[in-house]
Amino acid sequence: MKYCVSSRTMAYSDQTTIASGTAGYVLMDRAGKGVFDSIDWTGKKIYIFVGKGNNGGDGYALAVRMLNNDIYPYIFEVGDNKSPTAKVFKDQLISRGYHQIFDIAFCDYDCDIAVDCIFGVGFSRSVDVVTQNIFDQINSSRAYVVSVDIPSGLNSDNGLGKDCIKADATIAIQSLKLGHLLGDGKDKCGIVKVVDIGISIVGEQIAIADDDYTSQFFLPRLNNTNKSSYGKSVILGGCPSYVGAVKLANIGSAALRCGCGLNVLAVSGSVAKAVRQHILDSTIFELAERDEHLVFDAHNLDQLMRGVNAMAVGMGMGSSYAHNAQIIDYILHNFRGNLLLDADGLNSIQGKTHILDNAQCKVVITPHPKEMARLTGLDTKEVLSNPLDTAREFAKAHNIVVLLKGTSTIVTDGDKAMIVTSGTPALAKGGSGDVLSGTILGLMARGVDIFDSAVVGSYICGKASVVASELFGEYGTLASDTAVAVGKVVKSLENHHSTKYKSL
Repeated sequence: MKYCVSSRTMAYSDQTTIASGTAGYVLMDRAGKGVFDSIDWTGKKIYIFVGKGNNGGDGYALAVRMLNNDIYPYIFEVGDNKSPTAKVFKDQLISRGYHQIFDIAFCDYDCDIAVDCIFGVGFSRSVDVVTQNIFDQINSSRAYVVSVDIPSGLNSDNGLGKDCIKADATIAIQSLKLGHLLGDGKDKCGIVKVVDIGISIVGEQIAIADDDYTSQFFLPRLNNTNKSSYGKSVILGGCPSYVGAVKLANIGSAALRCGCGLNVLAVSGSVAKAVRQHILDSTIFELAERDEHLVFDAHNLDQLMRGVNAMAVGMGMGSSYAHNAQIIDYILHNFRGNLLLDADGLNSIQGKTHILDNAQCKVVITPHPKEMARLTGLDTKEVLSNPLDTAREFAKAHNIVVLLKGTSTIVTDGDKAMIVTSGTPALAKGGSGDVLSGTILGLMARGVDIFDSAVVGSYICGKASVVASELFGEYGTLASDTAVAVGKVVKSLENHHSTKYKSL
């Protein structure tokens, strides 16, 4: 399994490794070697852009490696480098009579490979006009751009940096950083390769979900089982003004394709008429309704919850938030299974998040950043600037699991956290969140822990979008295509687990 770290963990690990006896210049030399070994530099006109700190020092160390191999890059300095460690390698170049070191003002940006060593993982401020011009010149050049550790200007903790360097390849030092995966990171980093330079990571490493992790939840089924062996799930949603019949069907389909035995759509009577023609594999339970919105009816809900293992509440539930909140409050404190809240279920508890406290059921919420902002009272920009801590603090405060959607998905229970990187922009379409809810629901109904269900469900939906987009493209893929592909991904995970252990 791969891991990623925060800038704080990386800096502390670097300091700890040096304090343990590995000199800083040794680590910088290894970084230079790692970058040198990662790219074919033969016959290329190379410009190395070095900044003021240790990231710039990696550029000088790379230049020394090149010189040792009869490759002669042009070095352009963006400011006066004041790093004592970087000076070790710049002095080596100068002592050998190397004169191709220039101020950035003399750069024509006409090269085959541009190596970005301007800013490292510690960079978190806005760039000035002069530096932004340098970024723009590099990005618009004909060069193949290689960033060392992280593209300059990209925040290494949240991936924000629309105006940063856009790399074709990024050579990450020792570990992936959160910023490689979140926000704009996937769009700005290009191909990412991690090189080991001997830094021992001290502190939190956040695991990245993969086939090995997710396949363990799809072991071969026993023959002596039936539908009741795999749990019963309920989807409570829909309203006359937002029937979403096909979307509700997709949620049920995704739940069943993840292996649960029974699925029920709990909708109002008026919605039931529209939904029936789209439902083949789920059954329907009619909820109490008045004036075209759901109303709280304890007896009705008690009947619904009987024998149910997991519920997903909120999809298309409508904007009668006060009524919705009553229903959700009752479920939270009377249902003893696993509960997922999404969409209007989240909107309905805005300003009332205290109802999540002391729930009788285990709860996972699946907000996008705007929904997370509404729940926390933060601005959306604040959520995006610190997504991991925002999700973690909310999860911890309410003793729930938070799945925060984004370029990569963050799942946390307030203590541990995982990142899910699978997926394509094909998911940026109405109904994709519904399919995600159904996938997680199916796993929870089978008895999979809610944290694992959130991670695995997100991973499956991401891979399903890849499968679907191979047929229809990223623009043409529908949520229903992703729902169908969920089954194909589940099959691949079954096969992965079987192949992995048969080979032992």
